[in-house]
Amino acid sequence: MNIWSNIARFAPLAVFGAGIVLATSAYGQFGNCREDLRTHCSDVARGDDHAKLRCLSEHRDELSDACRAQIETQSGKRQDRRQACRSDIAEFCSSIDKQDRRALNKCLREHESELTEDCRASLPQRQ
Repeated sequence: MNIWSNIARFAPLAVFGAGIVLATSAYGQFGNCREDLRTHCSDVARGDDHAKLRCLSEHRDELSDACRAQIETQSGKRQDRRQACRSDIAEFCSSIDKQDRRALNKCLREHESELTEDCRASLPQRQ
C-alpha cells in the first residue's frame, strides 16, 4: 500500500475531525448552549464571550437544562480562579481591568512561572 492510498483512506476522517474541532471552538465554553445562543443571543458579536454570558444570564429561565448547568459550572470555575489568583492579580496584573477576562488571563499567563501554585492550577488549559 503506498502513501497516496493511505492518504485517500484517512482523509475523510481528518476532515470530519477538523469539523468537530472547529464546531467546538466556535462555541468554546458554551458548547451545551448552541441552540440557546441561536435562539436568544443571535445578535451578540461572535467571539464576545462576556456578552454571550451576559445574554444567556438574562435569559436564564428560558435556557435548556444542559446550558444552565454549563453556565453555572463556568461561573463557579471563574469564582474559584478569582479566589485562587487574588494575590497574584494584585501583584502582577493590578493595571488590568478586572472585567476583561481575556487580558487578565493573558497577564497571568505572562507571569505563569511566578504565580502561586493554586493560581497556576486554576488557569484554563491551553488548547
